[in-house]
Amino acid sequence: MESVVQRICNENPNLKVKIYNIDLWPYLKNGIHADIVNEKITNHKSFVFSSYLNFFKKIILIVFSNLKKVQYCFYGFLNWFSKYEYLVFSDSTERKLIVNNKHYDKLVDYLIEKLGSEKTLLIEHPAQPHYKKTKVYTKNIVSQAPISFITDFLIIFIKKPKKKIKQFSKLVKNYGINKNFYYRILRFRSEYYIFTALLKLYKPKIIFVNTRGKTNALYLAARKLKIPSVEIAHGRGMLDLNHTYSEIPNDYFPDKYLVMGEFSKRSFINHNSFKQNQIIPIGSLIVEDAKNKKTCPQFMDMIKNKFDAVINVSLQNNIEKQMLDLILQVSNKNPKIAFILIPRLKHKNPSEYFFEEKNIFIAPVDRDPNANFYSINKYCDAHITCYSTTSLESMGQGIPTILLDIDNKASFFLKNTENYYGIQKVNNINDLDIALEKIKSINIEKIKANDFIKSNFKKNIDNVIGHLGLNK
Repeated sequence: MESVVQRICNENPNLKVKIYNIDLWPYLKNGIHADIVNEKITNHKSFVFSSYLNFFKKIILIVFSNLKKVQYCFYGFLNWFSKYEYLVFSDSTERKLIVNNKHYDKLVDYLIEKLGSEKTLLIEHPAQPHYKKTKVYTKNIVSQAPISFITDFLIIFIKKPKKKIKQFSKLVKNYGINKNFYYRILRFRSEYYIFTALLKLYKPKIIFVNTRGKTNALYLAARKLKIPSVEIAHGRGMLDLNHTYSEIPNDYFPDKYLVMGEFSKRSFINHNSFKQNQIIPIGSLIVEDAKNKKTCPQFMDMIKNKFDAVINVSLQNNIEKQMLDLILQVSNKNPKIAFILIPRLKHKNPSEYFFEEKNIFIAPVDRDPNANFYSINKYCDAHITCYSTTSLESMGQGIPTILLDIDNKASFFLKNTENYYGIQKVNNINDLDIALEKIKSINIEKIKANDFIKSNFKKNIDNVIGHLGLNK
């Protein structure tokens, strides 16, 4: 299906979808490709608005879903009413460190410190419930919920260019893309309105955006207002759905990218049209934090003393069942190997997992803030996942990694990783058995950890700030 997007471009070289005085074809082209990739991840088709009736049903659903988020609109509310030199966008799932007994965003809190806490506003997307404001490290923080709420509300009042949208939908239908882009176009326009107003109001010198908190409309608004933007990649550069198509104009993307290591940098450049000086490896604060901590999580001591080997399994929500089926099978065949499961969602109830096997354990991530993936992984003999960012982070810790190629997802999203010493990709239970046996012979000294996670995160952030001329 990816070639379908290319075919549309080749057969319609002058195609433009000019709506609201903006050519939305680059955005829609990117969205079509992202839908294709999403379908590979989730194994189901993206929601299609087949009629305007469905569109209004969606609006009703949005209103009801937003009612749940009304409380977040008041999160740090008074912080909106100050002047700031910098705006930073992130999301609540990044608070995976505890610093001074407060929840610390592993991607942006150090950056905010160096920019100046008083001069910086963090706009946090509530991907999971916000922590109490008194429990977060960031001083000036607000929720992104009001922006989302206003964006959804504004859609109702935006002029609907039905004719142009219908023409575009008819064109792409000839290529087998049977979607109605009505809601997507209106939402983009609404987001563009809101972010333009926000940036005009605060007039920041620069914006920093965590990958998960971003939108093409935000970058377009920043470009039009000549405000520089820097994206802090959450993890796997080449896997980011919004950066997989190389012919999107720069207006829809940031000026600079901060990635974990040289591997991610090469992936960005190889899969896109980005320049060397646009991609800056900075490492990972949470990986360094785990490396520097000398104490082993308490529950790990008992496990390591009882088993010949310990394997860390990073679960993934959409393929959790398939992963668990494989782990259950292999655990029965290897009773002297312990398997520690890391639930993807911190608030997920561990009681949902029940195993009679005496060599499968659930990491107490919901009870022990120090028992996170990174602090556990450093004491394990290997790590198992499918296509998670943890595959790169584990290699950055010097821990061998096994990729479960469920539905070819590891092959699709982690191209070329199997060429690295220490990474094995498996397709079935027999392959997994063999991979576990090979773990014993892997020399961890040969793993190119620094290629995945660059050392000295804080120093690298300091250098970025200097490079951008923000330390004057």
